[in-house]
Amino acid sequence: IATLLGYPSWAEYICTKRMSGSFQAVDEFLINLQTKLEAAGRNDYESLLQLKKDHCQEMGIDFDGKLNAWDTGYYGNELLKSKGVDSEEIRKYFPLDHVVSTTMEIYQELLGLTFTELLQGTYWSWHKEVRCFHVKDTASDKSIGHFYLDLHPRQGKYGHAAIFHLVKHNATHGAVDCMLCNLPASTEDKPSLLRHQNVVTFFHEFGHIMHGLCSEGIGNSTRLAKCPIL
Repeated sequence: IATLLGYPSWAEYICTKRMSGSFQAVDEFLINLQTKLEAAGRNDYESLLQLKKDHCQEMGIDFDGKLNAWDTGYYGNELLKSKGVDSEEIRKYFPLDHVVSTTMEIYQELLGLTFTELLQGTYWSWHKEVRCFHVKDTASDKSIGHFYLDLHPRQGKYGHAAIFHLVKHNATHGAVDCMLCNLPASTEDKPSLLRHQNVVTFFHEFGHIMHGLCSEGIGNSTRLAKCPIL
């Protein structure tokens, strides 16, 4: 198909349609990245392997001389602890309400937007915990669209973090997007504290919301869908 369209390969065809511009640009980027990261990655691997070896000796079990896929999470956490990093302590710096409000503040300042939360009962919703926000361009006061936040787990709900473009914008109306997460809710006596990876996921997924709302043209372009934001 690519050849019929005048391209040397499918990779070249796809890349010319994306932000990268060409297969060569992607190839050069990855080779450059590999050159810079290969030595550091090898060192990290050896560090984790040594931790596993020491652990096996302590437990009196055979050391297989390799790092399996199921080993990396455990020994990665042990490596962080050995360097004074405690994921449970770090959670204290990321209460859910603070993460949500600060993330929205960052995007409002970065993109020149204003978010206004709608009052419960003034918008259609599939659950009482779902929040809805109206988005305007701050400079022009022009309405851009709406987004929903459905943050907490419940029976029958989709089990991962994801973005759904409910309504794509066109010449007559703005976009409506929804973020689904499964983050624990705060209680009166116990705030919801997020792991750092949860914070990264929330910030990343919210970027997709902004992409859906702010992309120009008819519908939603995928050109910036996976542009790194954190």
